[in-house]
Amino acid sequence: MLKEVGLRESIEHGYIAWEEKVLLSYIRISRLQRPGDTTAAAEIETWNVQHRASHMGLIAAC
Repeated sequence: MLKEVGLRESIEHGYIAWEEKVLLSYIRISRLQRPGDTTAAAEIETWNVQHRASHMGLIAAC
């Protein structure tokens, strides 16, 4: 629920630089393969860092 409120607030109060960061984050994570059972630990960490950054970026302008 809080993430939903944060996203709504970010959309309402966001600005061009925020939108650019959201798009860049999407591009970065879309280039990564989602981790599976045989994924190396370093690749999983890379995915986790980018995944977290994507979510935090979405609510950054709230």
